[in-house]
Amino acid sequence: GQVLRGPDGAPLWLVPPGAKRTRADAIGRHMSWQLLDEMPDWEEQTDTLLLQLSIVGTMFRKTYFDPALQRNVSETVDPLRLCIDYRAKSFVTAPRITEEIDLYPWEVEERIRAGLFLDAEYGANHDAGEDGDAPVTFLEQHRRLDLDGDGYAEPYIVTIARDSGRLARIVAGFDREGVMFGRDDHRVRRIDAIGYYTKYSFIPSPDSAIYDIGFGALLHPLNAAVNTSLNQMFDAAHLANAGGGFVGSGMSLNGGAVRFQVGEYKVVNAPGAALRENLVPLQFPGPNPVLFQLLGFLVDAGREIASVKDVLSGAMPGSNVPGILGLAVIQQGLKVFSAIFKRIHRALGQEFRKLHRLNRIYLPDEVGFRIGASYFRVGRADYAQGGGVEPVSDPEIVTDMQQMARANFLLGFKDDPWCDGREIRRRAFAAAAIGEVEHVLRDAPAP
Repeated sequence: GQVLRGPDGAPLWLVPPGAKRTRADAIGRHMSWQLLDEMPDWEEQTDTLLLQLSIVGTMFRKTYFDPALQRNVSETVDPLRLCIDYRAKSFVTAPRITEEIDLYPWEVEERIRAGLFLDAEYGANHDAGEDGDAPVTFLEQHRRLDLDGDGYAEPYIVTIARDSGRLARIVAGFDREGVMFGRDDHRVRRIDAIGYYTKYSFIPSPDSAIYDIGFGALLHPLNAAVNTSLNQMFDAAHLANAGGGFVGSGMSLNGGAVRFQVGEYKVVNAPGAALRENLVPLQFPGPNPVLFQLLGFLVDAGREIASVKDVLSGAMPGSNVPGILGLAVIQQGLKVFSAIFKRIHRALGQEFRKLHRLNRIYLPDEVGFRIGASYFRVGRADYAQGGGVEPVSDPEIVTDMQQMARANFLLGFKDDPWCDGREIRRRAFAAAAIGEVEHVLRDAPAP
């Protein structure tokens, strides 16, 4: 077909050039504002999640729209309070996911008044005692039930009070997007459950697809051995410093301990030779050097397991080490961390896609938000399904230096006629964390 042109000769576009990038920038700003401003606990909980993840190996996030707060919520869930079949094939296909949720009495009443819970008396926990403000523990189970009797179990979310067993809520765990029909008979072929939980993994476990391994499990035997070695060294040093021995019966001393002050001499009823012959001290050689060597070996082994190198902690690699060699050492030392960061990146991507979906469903037609002194607007149409925009990041870039190295590589092609010089410069500014890049760059001069 021919290109349609306007009265001025310029082509008429169904989608103007740069419209997708403009929409992507709007979504990026809005989701960043949601995570950092609208959800004030998200950043703090993320810091806690990453710290606990490195120790226990598995953490979970629950992402949903809270009708009481009228906004999205993405909160950390303790793995000890989320029960999943240990032998499940994968986290996504687990038949049941049960979470323990503590709600204070007024929070239960709020859910009853909002129509989220049945109006019933749920009682108190058995261990609540006489505390009237003690939280009530509920069990929220994501599972499949065949409530319509058609032979196919659909996803549902069932909430009950743990101790009283009273039913609080049953709600569908799927929506229209998850229902798939047959082409010929238009029968329901499959129903996908809505994913509320995101699994954060540190190091995959060889015997489970649900609960993974952290440094706590890997370093615990070494830590126990280090503690044992230190205790033995302290005990040996204490015995060597305290001394002790045998006193012969020929000594004429009062029974009990004899205490000395600095520079003090005690008078005893015995000649010097008899005193020397009747006092036999025990020989305590002090800490064994082998224990000290073993301690150093265990500490080095722990560093190897944790992949902690001196150069990664900020120490200089040496006075005569070339810069490129230092970067190579850092790159090699980050291999294990890069794999871990990639798993965290994958989990963050899943969480962001859940938030993207919630915005597509629950966001008003148009909403305004402010970042600093600038005011922006975004609407549900910007999150429309199939819009070609979704949150992404590069899992291979885990340090600022790696990002700047790629930017410097691109800058070598800024004047290449086969490359877009303006886009290369824009990426270089973005790698250097320069804000409002569009205000810095100007359009290319006319040839």
